[in-house]
Amino acid sequence: NGLIINNSGKYKLHIEDEEWTEVDHKGYKYKPFPNHSDCVSGSSEQFGSDTNAKRGCLTQTGSTNSYPDFALSMHPYRFTLDSITASANPNGASSYVYINDLNSTSALVQNDSVMAIKVAGEIIALGKNDKELSNYSSSCSAKSLSLSLDYNRTPADLNDSLGNPLELNYAIYDAAAGDSSVVVAKEYNKTDININFDSRYFYTPSHGHFSGYFNFKRAYNNPINPFKLHYGVMSGKSLSEKISVDMQANYTPSGSKDLNSTKTLYFAKVKSESDFYDDIYEDNVTTPINVSLFCNKSLDYCKKYGIDTSKGLTNEYDWWLGLNHNGNSEGEAVLQSDPAAKASVIPTHIKNFIDGVDKDVAVISLDRLQSNLPYTVYIKPDPLMISNEPWLLYNQYSNIPPKYLYKVRFVNSPAAWSGKGKTGHTINVDSTGRKSKKVDW
Repeated sequence: NGLIINNSGKYKLHIEDEEWTEVDHKGYKYKPFPNHSDCVSGSSEQFGSDTNAKRGCLTQTGSTNSYPDFALSMHPYRFTLDSITASANPNGASSYVYINDLNSTSALVQNDSVMAIKVAGEIIALGKNDKELSNYSSSCSAKSLSLSLDYNRTPADLNDSLGNPLELNYAIYDAAAGDSSVVVAKEYNKTDININFDSRYFYTPSHGHFSGYFNFKRAYNNPINPFKLHYGVMSGKSLSEKISVDMQANYTPSGSKDLNSTKTLYFAKVKSESDFYDDIYEDNVTTPINVSLFCNKSLDYCKKYGIDTSKGLTNEYDWWLGLNHNGNSEGEAVLQSDPAAKASVIPTHIKNFIDGVDKDVAVISLDRLQSNLPYTVYIKPDPLMISNEPWLLYNQYSNIPPKYLYKVRFVNSPAAWSGKGKTGHTINVDSTGRKSKKVDW
């Protein structure tokens, strides 16, 4: 009825048969002497010095060198990639991601919180009967696969603002497979990504877990216009397993999945409503924080790539509110005041964004003693933000995180006015020498 083995690897096929010698068995009704056996029941003896002696009734392979057991090599018939999908990471429900240099976020790759497009799922080894192979694993018979992922970028000729071709980075990482470090590979202006899927990723029988993270190289001082990245077919082949099957020589087990996934990529930054809050007389000042997206092409281009050019206006050219930003899943601003300043920013973790803006951020003076005024508070990105949300930082001057995001200057009380009225009289009571208000009298 056929031999079915839902397994893989190298085997010896041992065959035993007594039906072939049935005519020599005792009790065979067509024998001249049916009460006598002409072979030894249960024996596999084939040769002996006595040529007249009975031979064994049991014929089998492996009993002599002339009839060895059959050497078999069992392989997967195909691989299924049906569970593999492409999604935004860490917000799987999002249709976009922020441009992020994977080389600077290896720790985030390791804990699966990196800002990237994540391609992940199971690669499963199957036999010809579509049964999972019970021992196709790294500790047994699994082989490395050659994976290929088709992709294209729209617009195809998009470079960064300095004219450099965009560099696609990808990292393959899975702690369960024994990875201890993240290695980032690079591609330039190609139509497919070729990846070696090491056999160690098959750390459970028949299942290999693929986790790939993809994004583009990002410099802090080099904004990039929005673009789309489309993933097409992902395929896998076991090139080391050349087998003969279905009357076909050199058959290669393979499988594929059309991901058919498109994500928009933005260069983003977090900023205050103002770079410098000057002459603050009160004990605190509200400093709304927003997430802005870069686009310095035509309005039609920006609209085409998801920028709302009517509701997303900011006070900066080429920067538009990221109206859909959700700080809980796409990155939050973590701020700190200059440690030497007697003021603090509250809250320090900015994540309650509504239409791209968190309005409830304030800088509060901690000491109103006249001797300490005026003083300027420098609000900086916290080291936690630099390490965990680098895709939200921008520094127009250098390819390093900005030293601070905005400043607040606290001055003496409003009574300390100086100025000249319309009548020509001058008021100068405990003046700081700074003109702060217009006064008519």
